[in-house]
Amino acid sequence: MGRLVVVRHAQATYFKANYDQLSELGERQAQALADYWLKMGKHFDRAYLGSLQRHQQTMTILQQAYEKVGRRFPEAEVLPGLNESSAWNIVQHFLPQVAPEAAERRIDMQGENAVSHEQMQTFARAYKHISYLWMRGELNVAEAGFETWKQFRQRVSEAVSTIAKATREGETALVITSGGPIGITMGLALDLSDEKALELSWIVQNTSLTVFRTRSQQLSLRSFNAVPHLSDQKLITYV
Repeated sequence: MGRLVVVRHAQATYFKANYDQLSELGERQAQALADYWLKMGKHFDRAYLGSLQRHQQTMTILQQAYEKVGRRFPEAEVLPGLNESSAWNIVQHFLPQVAPEAAERRIDMQGENAVSHEQMQTFARAYKHISYLWMRGELNVAEAGFETWKQFRQRVSEAVSTIAKATREGETALVITSGGPIGITMGLALDLSDEKALELSWIVQNTSLTVFRTRSQQLSLRSFNAVPHLSDQKLITYV
């Protein structure tokens, strides 16, 4: 059997003009993961990532840490199927009509002032509500130019299948992706409903490790959402 070590990217920059880049804390998370793996003597035969900047930046920190100490690190293959869903943009698009109060709070959160707990809670509730509507096909996302949940699930499934097929017996493949694709992959391995797969995607921690065994492209779960490299609670994040 082969092994897939699936990692959620390090923390991105939440509520900034460009979300798709690592924060300073995210860089620390990725470095902590690299240090942990080097200490444990972790070896990878293959590496894959999505095409998003936060995926690439996370992979680069890992790669440079290995190269700095003369350890081999595989050349990474980019698979756009591992990219996050359009959920964030879908929520932004439908927020004014589905949850106008949360839309007003979102505008406040784009500013320089600190975000209150109440603001975060209001937006989080609206985000989840709209995400459920998207997953159930109750939003006309195609007309707005976004992918449907089914399209998202299909492309992630195809990317994971490609990796599982390429990973030979005894090999370990590193996969850098996002919370949504990890939820979908969990659904594939455990035969979960779409709702459960979506809910799991919301609790995936940055740089967490989810490990699967592969046999004939079939996945079996070995561990989920582990962060043994993040001993400092201040490094635990979900964005």
